[in-house]
Amino acid sequence: AVADAALAAAEASGSPTWIAWTKAGLGRAAGGSDPLRALAASREAADYAREQGIPFYEALNAREAAALEVIHGDIERGTAMYQATVETLHRAGATSHLSILFANLAAFFLANDRPEVGATLVGVAGRQAGSVSMAMDFSGTTDRLEAVLSKERFDQCLHDGATMSLDEAVELASGEIEALRATME
Repeated sequence: AVADAALAAAEASGSPTWIAWTKAGLGRAAGGSDPLRALAASREAADYAREQGIPFYEALNAREAAALEVIHGDIERGTAMYQATVETLHRAGATSHLSILFANLAAFFLANDRPEVGATLVGVAGRQAGSVSMAMDFSGTTDRLEAVLSKERFDQCLHDGATMSLDEAVELASGEIEALRATME
């Protein structure tokens, strides 16, 4: 109800930035209780930001939509959204937002039988500790990664990610997403 009221207020303001951001908030608010509504709102938020020519908000909204898309929607569309989001946030120099994305990608790579990549991205994301709190089920993802990998291998991946440059992390994430997309075609 609060998210719906916030969206109505944003739409009344006429500010495309506030509307784009509030549409994403509606998706996040519905995420735990109504994943299909969350997916629809996140798709709408990303599409709206693109139509309004707000690339930064398009990337932020696509980050949220991609996470929901691969779980509840179209995995190919979600994977493509992840690819575009990595590149856009990197170009924008949005390090903390990339950390959230890397934390979300950890679950994505775990689900796609690439747990070492996921654990490495957890190490990268951990450098911006406050950012990971915005990732979807971050602690559950790290627990599952540690269970799939040995404790030693998990810790090594974390270390590798923590010592990686941002450019290396973006290259790793982009390359792995591209490889997954190739298997979907």
